[in-house]
Amino acid sequence: ILGALGLSSIHAAAPRAGGGVGSSGSGGLGAAGTLGPYRGEWDGRAVTTPYPVTSPFDRQRALAAALSDTVYVYDFIELLERALEHEWSRYKRQRGLAIPVRRPRQCLTAVELVLQPKRRGADGSEAALSTASMSGASPTAGSSSGGGAIGGSGGAGAEGTCGGHAASANPDDWELCEVRRAAGLNDIGMVAWRLTMYTPQYPEEMGGRELIVIANDITFRAGSFGTLEDVLFLHASTYARERGIPRVYLAANSGARIGLSEEVKKLFRVAWQDPAHPAKGYKYLYLTAAEYAALAGDAAWSASALPPAGAPPADANLDGGRPGGAAPGTPRDVIVLTPPSASAACAPVLVRRVVDEGEERFVLTDIIGREPDLGVENLRGSGAIAGETARAYVQAFTLTYVTGRSVGIGAYLVRLGHRTIQKSGSAPIILTGYEALNKLMGSDVYSSNLQLGGPKIMYHNGVSHETVDNDFEGVSAMLRWLAFLPRTRGAPLPVMDVARGDEVDRDVEFDIPTDGHVGGCRGPPH
Repeated sequence: ILGALGLSSIHAAAPRAGGGVGSSGSGGLGAAGTLGPYRGEWDGRAVTTPYPVTSPFDRQRALAAALSDTVYVYDFIELLERALEHEWSRYKRQRGLAIPVRRPRQCLTAVELVLQPKRRGADGSEAALSTASMSGASPTAGSSSGGGAIGGSGGAGAEGTCGGHAASANPDDWELCEVRRAAGLNDIGMVAWRLTMYTPQYPEEMGGRELIVIANDITFRAGSFGTLEDVLFLHASTYARERGIPRVYLAANSGARIGLSEEVKKLFRVAWQDPAHPAKGYKYLYLTAAEYAALAGDAAWSASALPPAGAPPADANLDGGRPGGAAPGTPRDVIVLTPPSASAACAPVLVRRVVDEGEERFVLTDIIGREPDLGVENLRGSGAIAGETARAYVQAFTLTYVTGRSVGIGAYLVRLGHRTIQKSGSAPIILTGYEALNKLMGSDVYSSNLQLGGPKIMYHNGVSHETVDNDFEGVSAMLRWLAFLPRTRGAPLPVMDVARGDEVDRDVEFDIPTDGHVGGCRGPPH
């Protein structure tokens, strides 16, 4: 049949993951959407389209392995599915042939949670959530999620933002939206899913169990926490807490984001104390007049004319761009700067204008930047998610798997969640790096971050409760822990059939050793 159709490879006729065999448009085979209602990445392509030689995520996987020896964040869903299949196989072996086991057709379904701007009415009141938000009718893959979803396709800018910031950092301006889409489309360093898992404790006929998974994307700005990462974490955790379903956090990050304004970084110059000997230090950082005008644009400050040579010292504004009056007795080479309009507050830099070495210079006093997440606004979000994690631990179930290094606020979230699985070898839980501590103490006391927060430290002091050697063991440990939990907070505990050969009313055959020591003894085999 393949030869008659002229297909060059048997692989070309196989259905692609993520969608049905699509129509090719002209002379193609198959009908779009034949494998389900959701459009996948292969929908609309001819069945003769060859498979790519490399995976689209090879670069991300290599980067995740290089940065923190962890798997790419989207691969955790497949790892969970494989671990669930392994649990079902183990459960079937325990039951034996006498007790039939009905395995689910699909062990796991995942719906990604992204942010979308919250719609408000004309009077400023909150509009009703869209049918795509937290409902069964989620947008299909590739469709727009509310016209500006974050964590997906280009965020919509909030009105009135200053400095060119692309989106509001206020959690009240955002809501969660469920989307089904191809992996790797996130545009922030945090990813969240709502999973429905069919486990031996809650099989398919019982409807399975829900789980919220929140994970850092170590390949996006080293997994650091920016404002939108904090907002997504906050909303996803709140969603799990309010519904009483378990919340799992996959930690691999670099702490709160400390940004640099790239546009300023490319332009600034250094005024050295002695240009021939830079080791003697510098006087200030500055921009030339042309650079400052190009950088600030319409928000540039205008300056009065230079005083003539020999003129007495003029009053000037030492802050050079901050309103509020001039400081008396200012040297004559410091010039008063006047804001052209209220928009000057949005300039990426604040400066004071000086004349030095016969050149007009704009000395940098403050760097604000146009890019988002450059300053302490990230710390506000860190405080919010720390408080949310503490509430979630009290009101629901929290579990953290530390798959890579977890720094700063990431380490606080691990501790506040209390229940921790840590990967050995490459997943330290630290507040700062060992190199910074060595510089502070003036001596090479530490040689690795594992000496500060590795399993040999965190497991023995009680922060970590279980250690694993790889990510598959990590997600398997998560499933074993979840097996003891009810479906939701306050629900009955899961009850399962007893294993083959282990009856409820069997005799206890274990004898306590005469020395009274029972540590590590597993009892006789059954």
